[in-house]
Amino acid sequence: MGFIQETLKAGQFAILNHADCWVHIERPLRKLIASTPKIAQEIRQVREAIWILYEQVKEASLSQQGKVEVHAAYDALLEKEVVSPGVREVLDAFRDHRDGLLKALDHPWLPLHNNDSEGNIRGMVKFRNVSGGTSSEEGRVFRDGLMTLKQTCYRIGQNFWDFLKTWFRREPIDLAARVCKRYQAAANPP
Repeated sequence: MGFIQETLKAGQFAILNHADCWVHIERPLRKLIASTPKIAQEIRQVREAIWILYEQVKEASLSQQGKVEVHAAYDALLEKEVVSPGVREVLDAFRDHRDGLLKALDHPWLPLHNNDSEGNIRGMVKFRNVSGGTSSEEGRVFRDGLMTLKQTCYRIGQNFWDFLKTWFRREPIDLAARVCKRYQAAANPP
């Protein structure tokens, strides 16, 4: 259960009100190696049931209808008879984290997974792992700022290298204005 516990709630996202992550709790099923065709079929069936339930939770969260049916489907998943100890471990994790996984039913603004948040920092983590980090606090601050600029450029559709070229020519693009314009357009569609 250690892997599930470690990955279910990534510490950097354990702030304010959050739900447990469906993607992380299901992930060990993808890593299981089936020793028999029966266990392979069991893994497929449980994964399929999990993602059907995920869609039901998402729909009930958005519509605020069908919550009782979702709870019943969740209970049915937990009571499923399985042969594989690995599959049972994942279902037990679903039992242990029931409140966190179903939290979006009562708080529809909560995401059911944190993969988008993790994707935002993935580039930074890869860079840090490859480079071995920085040798000073100033270097870390500079690297973090540069990576933030790169991610911002990516999010608003601005080529990062073009941005850097204009910055070095002392004609920087106003990223803040572009971010505001982008999100105002998204908030007020035509």
